[in-house]
Amino acid sequence: MLSPLPTLDEVPKSAAKPKNSCLSLFLWLILGMILGVILAFVGPDITFEFIPLQILLWLLSLVIAWFVAITVHEFGHIVGGWLGGMRFWMCMIGPLRIQQKENRIAIDFKRNVTSLSGFVVMLPVSPDHLQRRMVLFIGGGPLFSLLGSILIFGIYYLMDMFISPTTDSMAFSVFQGFLASLAALSLIAGVITLIPRQTFGFATDGRRLLNLFRGGVNGQQEAATLAIMSLSTSGTRPRDWDRQLLTTLFDDAANKPNILTYFLAYAHAVDTNDIPKAHIYLSSLICSWYRLPPAIQSSIAAESAFFEACLRHDADTAEAWLHRIVDSPFLEQSTRLRAEAAVAWARGQQEEVRVKVDQAVQALGHTYDRGSAIAEKEWLTKMISS
Repeated sequence: MLSPLPTLDEVPKSAAKPKNSCLSLFLWLILGMILGVILAFVGPDITFEFIPLQILLWLLSLVIAWFVAITVHEFGHIVGGWLGGMRFWMCMIGPLRIQQKENRIAIDFKRNVTSLSGFVVMLPVSPDHLQRRMVLFIGGGPLFSLLGSILIFGIYYLMDMFISPTTDSMAFSVFQGFLASLAALSLIAGVITLIPRQTFGFATDGRRLLNLFRGGVNGQQEAATLAIMSLSTSGTRPRDWDRQLLTTLFDDAANKPNILTYFLAYAHAVDTNDIPKAHIYLSSLICSWYRLPPAIQSSIAAESAFFEACLRHDADTAEAWLHRIVDSPFLEQSTRLRAEAAVAWARGQQEEVRVKVDQAVQALGHTYDRGSAIAEKEWLTKMISS
């Protein structure tokens, strides 16, 4: 009999703590040095008085500068991907989500998203020259951040040289502060993301670029991951993914497979009915639970609920996983409905199964991942017929 998945009680919470405290300290030192240098250069030029309104406006401009800096960074990824012949799929900037859906661009806000960072997903249209395409895509973000910082610092000093504000000009002082903050934050974003490390289960831009330049297993795996995603979103179901790409993706010689690799490996194993391997890959995701953001945890919880209900017939454990699902930009509505249908199926609630399956199939018609949708529709249909 198939053994149960690990429970969160069995996963050590110490996994959430950073393993390399020296690297974290180094990052904070870099951040402090950058801020110190910037304040030394621009601080004396900014006229600032402790007026409540001015303080409020300055803090507001700092928040806006942060999101503008993120936008510049993510736009760099989009431009780099476009130059590399890749197609846009999704961009998240804080709670703002921009996503390609069929023949239109959908924009919405995810109210429960508390992340102050961003990300972009672009997919290659062909497997040719994948590493070169990836370098352009990944390198575009840090490059735009660093060039943007230089440009904004230039504007700041030109204003200081050629514009003479009236005495006690609050608006000018706040705008100066905004430009200085934006330049500083863009510089920090460019530097920090270029430092090769793993954070929240994902590699930084610097780590991914280093993998690609070094070549070897990790660089090939990076390119293979995007190639498989491109196949899937183009309508190729997991069991029909390219064998050579799968061999590269699941190569055991890779040092640290990323979270996305495990999700793809799990989907392929389920669709080929290799349940023991699916168990291994999903267990690996669960063991990473405490070092992942809630948005990713929801996807793991949904698949765990489906696995326990549909493949192990353990309705109680499956329902416990179901309760851990929260709204997430990474979690398709069809995936959540599939998990709910599986729990109802394990409990023998046939009418509820039909309702959830119908809703899930309808949601699959709007999903971006057309290849996985073909497989998932088949899994859902089996619940009704069995």
